[in-house]
Amino acid sequence: MRPWESCIFTAEDERNFVRKFLGPTFKRSGLPKVKIIIWDHNRGIMVQRAKVVYGDPEASKYALGMGFHWYVGDHFDNVRWVHDAYPEKQLLLTKGTPASFETQKLGDWQGGKLTHGRS
Repeated sequence: MRPWESCIFTAEDERNFVRKFLGPTFKRSGLPKVKIIIWDHNRGIMVQRAKVVYGDPEASKYALGMGFHWYVGDHFDNVRWVHDAYPEKQLLLTKGTPASFETQKLGDWQGGKLTHGRS
């Protein structure tokens, strides 16, 4: 069985990858308008990630913004902090659910689709 976090990049790994490889590759390939979203994970340590990646001007220039998930903890203050510290960067909600996570419901797709009264 794979661990839950199967692709673990440190903030420094992501910064280096964006700065040295991904950003320059897009630029060289004539894709300068393709934007990179960093992090794309839970809000808990998004401040630390932003400080490392956005704190490097070379990496930061390639990042449109940060993706984050809207579950696991009440770290709403982290979203506000990143917004206030880096107002030029986008914040994108990339995953969220109104339901609480319950281990005993793993594999149950009942809550996987909400129609809000539409079919």
